[in-house]
Amino acid sequence: LRNVSGAQYVGSGYTKAVYRVRLPGGAAVALKAVDFSGHDLGSCVREFGARRGCYRLAAHKLLKEMVLLERLRHPNVLQLYGYCYQDSEDIPDTLTTITELGAPVEMIQLLQTSWEDRFRKDCLDLGRLLHHLGHSPLGSVTLLDFRPRQFVLVDGELKVTDLDDARVEETPCASSANCILEFPARNFTLPCSAQGWCEGMNEKRNLYNAYRFFFTYLLPHSAPPSLRPLLDSIVNATGELTWGVDETLAQLEKVLHLYRSGQHHRRQQSCRLDFGLVPGRRRQEGGEDYRCWPSYHHGSCLLSVFNLAEAVDVCESHAQCRAFVVTNQTTWTGRQLVFFKTGWSHVVPDLNKTTYVK
Repeated sequence: LRNVSGAQYVGSGYTKAVYRVRLPGGAAVALKAVDFSGHDLGSCVREFGARRGCYRLAAHKLLKEMVLLERLRHPNVLQLYGYCYQDSEDIPDTLTTITELGAPVEMIQLLQTSWEDRFRKDCLDLGRLLHHLGHSPLGSVTLLDFRPRQFVLVDGELKVTDLDDARVEETPCASSANCILEFPARNFTLPCSAQGWCEGMNEKRNLYNAYRFFFTYLLPHSAPPSLRPLLDSIVNATGELTWGVDETLAQLEKVLHLYRSGQHHRRQQSCRLDFGLVPGRRRQEGGEDYRCWPSYHHGSCLLSVFNLAEAVDVCESHAQCRAFVVTNQTTWTGRQLVFFKTGWSHVVPDLNKTTYVK
């Protein structure tokens, strides 16, 4: 840590502060430490006047989070690189953890991205995470503080970062009256098992929070029409808690399979009757772009398709579309990126693109 550079304050909560730094090799990482000017440490010192003891109390949250990051390793759990103890001010052995550096989850920005990217980042990744937490090496783990700000995006993947409020133990009960899941909009009563635990309360809490913070906004919004019935069933089932994490993930993986394989697209007829291939391999230059939403490019209409038939359907659904240009670029699902155009008069040779016109 003595050799890191470019330290920048990222943010803080009640207990911890996060900093962005660069390691000697150039890699950017996040450092987490107890915030000496934070709420938890400050209120404890004001009440008890024991700075060292209050630090140990606050550091317990950081220590708990560090252990959970280590034990719950998964692609959708923030990676813990290491930790160290060092003397700081008048307190010996202060704890600093070193983790992956992520970007905050911004819901408004996510709603402006393509459905395909949104489905991966915040629905499929979240479903896989909740399945992992429901079957973790520690048992079923619930996130008591489950909000978008507890997650970050690392290279396009959604990862949970804040685990100090996670709970491993299921809720003990004498009857179902002790097994009430309370949320602002509604409550659920779960059964009490013969062993004296509320059945599935940890995973059901995670699922309903995923529904109210993520699925209800991000799953159906601008989704392919043919997938809407299945997506609506996922939203409804998680909103009513009729499914557990196993069935929820299975249905999300089914959506991915249908979308990636093109099975959600029903058109079978040949597109050659409607569109012709421009001789040679060419691309269009400027002038004939139009905007559509959601697009992968802010100044033009760039969408992903499974095959030429789907590209034809998209073009025919846009009143201004008279041509489309198939690129050799693909999205994370393997779908091809295609530019949709108002005409085809401006073309120049390009071996990586092919133009089709009405």
